[in-house]
Amino acid sequence: MLRLVLPKGSLEHATLQLFEDADLALTRASDVDYKATIDDPRVVDVTILRPQEIPRYVADGLFDIGVTGRDWIEETSVEVVTLTDTGTDRATYADVCERIDRLCRALASLGVGEGDRVATFAWNSQRHLEAYMGVPCMGAVLHTLNIRLFEEQLTYIANHAEDKVVLVDDSLVPVLEKVAPTFETVSRPNSRSMAERSSRSSSKSSLADDVATVLIANGSS
Repeated sequence: MLRLVLPKGSLEHATLQLFEDADLALTRASDVDYKATIDDPRVVDVTILRPQEIPRYVADGLFDIGVTGRDWIEETSVEVVTLTDTGTDRATYADVCERIDRLCRALASLGVGEGDRVATFAWNSQRHLEAYMGVPCMGAVLHTLNIRLFEEQLTYIANHAEDKVVLVDDSLVPVLEKVAPTFETVSRPNSRSMAERSSRSSSKSSLADDVATVLIANGSS
């Protein structure tokens, strides 16, 4: 007898439709009810929860099978699209997930661990998305630096947050180089390439109440 857990939120409708298409329609008392039933003798329990909670509960043995967000994005051709000065960059979410894993290993090789602040100084892009998703997944804390701030403001904010690493877009390196020497806590890695330093595992089971991001309001919006 199987205990099944399904995702709620943005993945909920598509998941329920998938079961209906397979002639395994789920029913529940209301759209907000987290319990459902399915007309299949093999399934004894169906629960609908937030996707980020599902892997932990399955790993802990509370459910036998779970459908997560990553299952969906790796089985579809949904893309991340970034508009650039030279055109359009495209990547599937499966590609993004692979790059996120590499980013986490590279950051771990730089000594980034649980609770450390990782700053970003970047445009809205696929690489920024990868940082948004990857840094919290390894237990570190993502901290965004506003690219439109003055140098003294960047210095104060980075030092106040105690950033350990700053991820920078190539086009913004000249801007950050001017102020980087004033960052008191940012690591200064040696010249070995990130590719050579990204083989170490950095997996961590993040908890629901772990800090994921730090956002500092600066009145620029």
